[in-house]
Amino acid sequence: MGNKKKKNSDRTRRYIAGLLSAVSLYSGVGTTIGHVNAADIPKTSYSEHQDDEVNIPEDLRYSIASAVGKRTDEPITIDDLKSLTYQTLVLENDIEYDLSYLQYCTNLDMLVIMSKNTDSSVLKTLPPLPNLKSLIISSIAWSDYGDIIDLDLSSGIGFIDNYPTLKNLTLQNVSLPVECEEQLNKLDTLSLMIESTCDINFELLTNLKCLDVSFTDPYNLAIFLNTKEYQTLLNAGVEIKFKNEEQKEKYLNANQKLDNIISSLEIDETSTDTEKLNAILIYVLENLEYSERMIELNEQLKETSSQEERILIEKEKAEIRKTVYQDGMLYGALESNEAICGNYAALVEALMDRLKISKESTILKSNTHAWNLIIIDGQPYYVDATWLEDKTAYKESVKEYINEEGFHVVETSYTPILPEEAIRSGITDELNWYKENPDPEHISSIDQSESHVPIYTPAYMPTQNTLYDTPPVEYEVPEENNQQNSEEPPIISETLENERSQEEVTVEVNGKQKKIKMGALIGILVALGGAVPASIIISKKKREKRRRKNFYDYGQYDYSYDPYSDDSYRRYR
Repeated sequence: MGNKKKKNSDRTRRYIAGLLSAVSLYSGVGTTIGHVNAADIPKTSYSEHQDDEVNIPEDLRYSIASAVGKRTDEPITIDDLKSLTYQTLVLENDIEYDLSYLQYCTNLDMLVIMSKNTDSSVLKTLPPLPNLKSLIISSIAWSDYGDIIDLDLSSGIGFIDNYPTLKNLTLQNVSLPVECEEQLNKLDTLSLMIESTCDINFELLTNLKCLDVSFTDPYNLAIFLNTKEYQTLLNAGVEIKFKNEEQKEKYLNANQKLDNIISSLEIDETSTDTEKLNAILIYVLENLEYSERMIELNEQLKETSSQEERILIEKEKAEIRKTVYQDGMLYGALESNEAICGNYAALVEALMDRLKISKESTILKSNTHAWNLIIIDGQPYYVDATWLEDKTAYKESVKEYINEEGFHVVETSYTPILPEEAIRSGITDELNWYKENPDPEHISSIDQSESHVPIYTPAYMPTQNTLYDTPPVEYEVPEENNQQNSEEPPIISETLENERSQEEVTVEVNGKQKKIKMGALIGILVALGGAVPASIIISKKKREKRRRKNFYDYGQYDYSYDPYSDDSYRRYR
């Protein structure tokens, strides 16, 4: 754990340096600590004397003392703070900060806040800053697996109303509240550095002068900025700033492919949200193929105890992740012939955004997995297309006839079908991960691996059990039953009834009881005897891949990752 902390600390230092360099390069604002001459400061009336010492949080004292040219043991006065024009605050986790000293920074032009705490409540304590023009807010909170955890602004961004002169806002790795467009529309420039999802209606931001997406990967940008929104902003005269022409072309290409998918779906204006979701899942399940090589490597990891072999396997897995996550999470879904969980979740989210299924939706991530959280008709659901792909449903067929002995026979058979066919046929009641209740206790009952305990959940979402907010639900699972993604055919129990027991039998299928003739029972058992091979016949190649899939494909971090290298990418296991 100590080694991980050191690596996260080193990564944070590189991250801060890279962000400040990027801000300097793309905003035209220098990032050296700034101050003005005291003689040039307009005189302002304070109840305190200008040379009175101001209480500065101990954790921030060094950086502020350096900014005003003093030692840490020297008093910092109101005049000192008034001389500042630029300041960077790096907020540590589990520290309560009193930022009231900022009220004396009346000439502050640019403020950078980098938080290692995902809780943004400290931002609500920021005092008014009458001359602030640029504000940068960034999360630098890292999970143990090297994944950035979003700074939660989803409870509101009303604090920016304290800055009447604010013109430029940069948000990096944050979760924004729903319906924040009115406040964002007051800005001149909005810069977004978002990894996956962003619940903003960009069609309402037509008062912006510039939307800067320079540091958002094109195949992430396409998840939340669709063609209609993009065109609306352009028509309103908003400049959409890309890093270069290549980034722009990749983004437009991804959007075109997503639009083509939408056009191919069997839906219309009268379709309900559930019908739209069904169409999306059917498309994803029919068109995405889980990485065959990733499945093989995961199997090899289970079988080997050699540390050297495990290192080689992990390196090869990192290369697969490099391929499917290059330029963003949508890449593997749109451009590659193989995909892993982040690609599945990104495609579902992007298509839901375009069909306006749920304004409140997001991609959730645990240390090992990625899936979707959506709200339909006011109800929250987990939707996991990756795990759903491995499920089997059973289609019931009933046949009635009179046999040779003159008995009326009812035969019920169950045929295994793929999940996309189950969704198309409306057979979803027993289909796990289709629209799953996100209650933590329920999720732990169907996922003993804790793969669906999210690192972070937006505040506006109803489920709050996360790896970092709440301890995982405790449960006991027998060793022999602690297996994921194994499908069992319906369990059939027989109960003989009264004097007609030789002719009529009550059959219980997944908790539902039906009375049928003995001949029909024999037919059911015969049908079920062929169920497993029949499932392979349906789609032999795809079913074999699904059977062998190990879904721990997302969170294991490759610590050779450098976020500021030319070929930077997210490397997940």
